[in-house]
Amino acid sequence: MLPMVGEMINLIYTGSPVVTYNWIDDKDVLFSNLVNPVFTIQNQNFTSIYLYVQNQYGCIDSISKNIITSDKVNIWVPNSFTPNEDGMNDVYKLETATDLDVFNFYIYNRWGQLIFESTNINYGWDGKYMNEYVKPDVYIWTLIYSGKNSKVSQRKEGTVNVIR
Repeated sequence: MLPMVGEMINLIYTGSPVVTYNWIDDKDVLFSNLVNPVFTIQNQNFTSIYLYVQNQYGCIDSISKNIITSDKVNIWVPNSFTPNEDGMNDVYKLETATDLDVFNFYIYNRWGQLIFESTNINYGWDGKYMNEYVKPDVYIWTLIYSGKNSKVSQRKEGTVNVIR
């Protein structure tokens, strides 16, 4: 998946040992002198990142990389969970590295009855409907969302398995 504006990416230097690292963005601004910095995507379509290094003998080398970005938000949606109060995988939550402007998440049973809804990505489904655990089954979800830096609203649909 392509990163989008506002997402952070890890940059990793794997070359020969050097003394200095200068990571420069596409605006010629030094944003880090660490070996493996984290970079926040600032521009749409693509971002160029440049690395200038110097070894102990004063030799300088450089490399650049274009990072292609997207205006679509990447959200990870699990396909199952186990709400059984064992402390592991008890809450069905979605994850993204992007700040969201819109988040509407709905879960339905097989008869189309709405059994869970959320407008907060940090609030997940505990596997209950009307304070009772639902039976193990396949449930249908619908998600409508967009990122704070995106003008594109996205809609996804899928299923989740409740396992006990």
